[in-house]
Amino acid sequence: MRVARWNFERDNLGFNMELEVNMLAEEAQEFKDGMVDYFNAVGVNQLEDAIVELVDAWADFRFVLQGSKFKALGLMQDFCSADQTEAYMYMCLTEGFDFLSPELLELAFDAVVTANEEKGIAKINGKIQKGSEWVDPKAIIRDLVSEATDV
Repeated sequence: MRVARWNFERDNLGFNMELEVNMLAEEAQEFKDGMVDYFNAVGVNQLEDAIVELVDAWADFRFVLQGSKFKALGLMQDFCSADQTEAYMYMCLTEGFDFLSPELLELAFDAVVTANEEKGIAKINGKIQKGSEWVDPKAIIRDLVSEATDV
C-alpha cells in the first residue's frame, strides 16, 4: 500500500510497459553487478559492500515492481518474468547468506520505501528527484547486515 500511495502522491498513475521494464531491468542489473562484486570480493569490507549492494538492489527492484503492478491495475499486464526475477533475487539472498533472514530483508525493504517516501514530488525528465530530507537507505542496510554478521 505504501508503494501505491507513493506513486499516487507523485501522479505516477500512467502505465508505460517499456518504461516499467527498463526500470526493472536497471535494478536487476544492479543485483547482477552486486553478485559479480561479491564473487570478486577480497576481504571482509568488499564482501560486506557487495552484500549491501545486493540487498539494496533487491529492495529497489521490489519497490519498482510493486509500483509497476499498481500502475497496471485494470490493464491485465503480465509480470510473471519480473516476479520470477524477484523470487530468484530473494532466493539468492536467503539461501546464499544464512544471516539474511526474511525479517532482515523486510527491514531493508522498509528502509528503501521510507527513503523513497522522503523524496520530493518534483520530476526532471520524468524521474522523481531526491529531496533535502532523503537519506540513502544503504546506511541502514549496512547496519542491518553488520548486526546480523556480528551475531
